Amino acid sequence: MLTGILFSCSNDLEKIKQITQLDNLPDEVSTQLHMVTTDSGYVRYELRGVIVETYRQPAAKTLIKDGLEVTFYNRETNEIEAILTAYYGEQEADGDRMFVRDSVVLKNIVKQQQLETDELIWRNDSVFSNKPVVVKTADGILWGKGIVADQTFDKFVITEPTGEKYFKD
Repeated sequence: MLTGILFSCSNDLEKIKQITQLDNLPDEVSTQLHMVTTDSGYVRYELRGVIVETYRQPAAKTLIKDGLEVTFYNRETNEIEAILTAYYGEQEADGDRMFVRDSVVLKNIVKQQQLETDELIWRNDSVFSNKPVVVKTADGILWGKGIVADQTFDKFVITEPTGEKYFKD
């Protein structure tokens, strides 16, 4: 009877892999991420993320969930120029492009102007979107569909303006 019990239990490795392998799980998970990116000794930007998941397969990418904040710095003065916030971000493995969505706000601290949109792509020191945008400046509010701007939101062009409202005389 003891021999029957010992030899009746066998582990088929292929069956175990099928049961335990979950392809949709991240390879790495971080919480409360704080990353500083520098160039030639100067801080370019800081990235903070609440939950960060890194995947290697099927396509290498990093997901930032439950909120992110990117703080951009002026190279000469090392002072904060702009802050980008969103609830979700997705970065390609090479770090060349980041897609953000859900309550996206890009605020230029120096000029006191703010961009609000649903989705934004940040790539090579510039940002762009083809979604509806609202731009709030000291002079008024601008509406449109699509925008192209530098990453600090110092200069921008609304690609399809749809309305404006000015507050100053």
